[in-house]
Amino acid sequence: MESGLFLCGIMSIFVSQIKEYMIDTTVFQNKTAVYYTLGCKLNFSETSTIGQMLKEAGVRTARRGEKADICVVNTCSKRMS
Repeated sequence: MESGLFLCGIMSIFVSQIKEYMIDTTVFQNKTAVYYTLGCKLNFSETSTIGQMLKEAGVRTARRGEKADICVVNTCSKRMS
């Protein structure tokens, strides 16, 4: 994806910090995003929060089959204790 932005492996502790990195939200105006969530309910909740933040910044969700400017992949990892 040539002009894409990839946010991969976002952990819940960083969700609240994503917005502070979006200092110049004009770069997100009229962009499209696609979301892939792998994991538990918390991952789906985080993806929803990320989607809302991007929407507030001017990003719309891409339609099925439409090329997206932003691809958000939200996953988790389990650690063995």
